[in-house]
Amino acid sequence: MTSLDVRETPGPPRPGISTGFAVLLAVVCGVAVANIYYAQPLLEDIGHDLGVGAAGLGFVTTVTQVGYFAGLILLVPLGDLLNRRVLIPVGSVIAALALLGVAVSPGPVLFFIASGVVGLATVVQQVIIAYSAVLASPESRGRVLGIVTSGVVIGILLARTVAGLLADAFGWRSVFVVSAVLMLGVAGLLGLRLPPELPDRPSVSYRKLITSIVTLTARERVFRVRSLITLF
Repeated sequence: MTSLDVRETPGPPRPGISTGFAVLLAVVCGVAVANIYYAQPLLEDIGHDLGVGAAGLGFVTTVTQVGYFAGLILLVPLGDLLNRRVLIPVGSVIAALALLGVAVSPGPVLFFIASGVVGLATVVQQVIIAYSAVLASPESRGRVLGIVTSGVVIGILLARTVAGLLADAFGWRSVFVVSAVLMLGVAGLLGLRLPPELPDRPSVSYRKLITSIVTLTARERVFRVRSLITLF
């Protein structure tokens, strides 16, 4: 989340969002973030099926994490430039297509490429968190963010268990097929339910947004502290 998401800007009062809608966003975030953890308990099955040796198994999860890191830097700031009501469903559809690519991969090359795109597109849940902060009224923002981010934690915790159960029953590819279907459902649901973009969006260049992480880290103590808390 950039500083532009949390600083108050002049404009009409924010109507806020209901607890029920915050819970919905939490579920969506959990479904999305789980995508980058599904492969971890399936490494042996994936390696055997795709002909990836023991030395390459670590790369299976690494490429997804690298894609996610790139998305945090390059895609999340787009939420301050583009209409999030469009950006979030589109990102969800891209994640779904990448998950299908993982599921049908005949060999390691396509699998690794698709996994990287999965990580890249999964940052849609970070865009949702930032958007929930913008939509929430100032007095309810802490509660809303607490609800939405709890979905991220639950998604991370449940991802490995769900992946293991599905893989035992239907094979490792079924995990990514089911996840792709869920992401398509998320895209359609959010396309219908997300409220219109607020009119008080600040004007700033994409380059400035990308480099703001450096300036914020250097100048804002609160930003450094909260970043470290999130890291650990």
